[in-house]
Amino acid sequence: MLKGWRVIAKKELKQLLRDPKITIGMIIIPLIMYPLMGSLFRASIETSMRQEIKIALVDEDRGEFSTYLKQYLGTLPNIKLTEYDCSLSEAIKRAWVEEMEALIYVPPGASESLERVEPIELEIYGRVEVSGFSSTVTSGVLSGYLASFSEFLSQSILHKKLPEYDPFVILNPLTLDYSSIISGEVVKVRPETVTQFSMNQAITIPTILMILMTFATSIAATSIGLEKEEKTLETLLSMPIDRMAILFGKLLGSIFIAMIGAISFFFGFRYYMESFTFGETLSPEEMSSLGVYGDPVGYILLIISMFLALSSAIAIAISISIFASDVRSAQATVSYLMPLFFIPGFITMFIDPSTLPIYLQIILYAIPFVHPMLATKTLFTHNYLPTILGLIYVAAFTFLVLYIAAKFFKGEKILTARFGFKLSRFKRRG
Repeated sequence: MLKGWRVIAKKELKQLLRDPKITIGMIIIPLIMYPLMGSLFRASIETSMRQEIKIALVDEDRGEFSTYLKQYLGTLPNIKLTEYDCSLSEAIKRAWVEEMEALIYVPPGASESLERVEPIELEIYGRVEVSGFSSTVTSGVLSGYLASFSEFLSQSILHKKLPEYDPFVILNPLTLDYSSIISGEVVKVRPETVTQFSMNQAITIPTILMILMTFATSIAATSIGLEKEEKTLETLLSMPIDRMAILFGKLLGSIFIAMIGAISFFFGFRYYMESFTFGETLSPEEMSSLGVYGDPVGYILLIISMFLALSSAIAIAISISIFASDVRSAQATVSYLMPLFFIPGFITMFIDPSTLPIYLQIILYAIPFVHPMLATKTLFTHNYLPTILGLIYVAAFTFLVLYIAAKFFKGEKILTARFGFKLSRFKRRG
């Protein structure tokens, strides 16, 4: 019945790969642009963190406290400390002229306050540049250093006042051992780490799905538009090949190219997002303990749901692109499908659909493209029933769309189908 679909699929692949808008715009650029942007951002941050920080200091205390502070700052490898022997107002002007990153003012009586165990107020004046990350990074690094110095002072005071006790235990009397409970299972991972990982998955996977369906429908529309522009669709349909094979071949060709584009986007976008990650992340062992790696059923359901939703989206795109006369109008036509991809995607990213009013849930679940995005939650919860029900609905919708597309392909209206928007109707009549 589908004899010749391999020939159509190969023809579709060659035609699409020869189009620079697809190979360059959808495959090559995401793979280069996102890693390049991420590398530039990360390099800027790391360079700012490693570069020498010029600090000026005005000491009006000249006692034990300021001695401790200067000794501490002097031991830091990337701090260049310069002491000013002048008033604060003059020091501020001088620090700006000499491009100091920050000015630290130690008030008089700081050592006496330290001896009486009273708070000491240090004044920090940071240099702020209009552009770049260096000012923010420098401020953060200096704040971290001073926080460490403050902790050192606390331990010194406690050791002096209470020599029989461990200062660290006094400052940290509790030792917290966090675990997470996921679907009734106890996992030795901090809850906020799990939440961060699940949020990352909840954003990344729907984003990939939205991009994948956008690529696929745009590619399918481009293919049909090129056929209509070059008048090759009539020739193709007149060949002794089953029209269902033509539809099936175009579906597979569009899906294959869209998957290449999505993989390119995935690795590029993933590298870009990892460029912003400097804190704690899950190790492979911790991810395995969460059940993410050991859940083949969840992945199988997710892949099937993705494939069915993608097939229905491409079938719709092919069916409505038939009415276009060229590539531009075909792409403009399928652009009306984009809200059906992006609105459910953004909702599933930031909102739990079960918290919505029932009528909004019905509207949301009626959109077939939302179910693959919801299927990502089964990777953690292992609650497969909602995913299976959604899979049945997506399968029924996909078969219905493919049936309508097949009926349309078998008819002769496919050769004469046209539509257009007459802008003259909206123009004023003189």
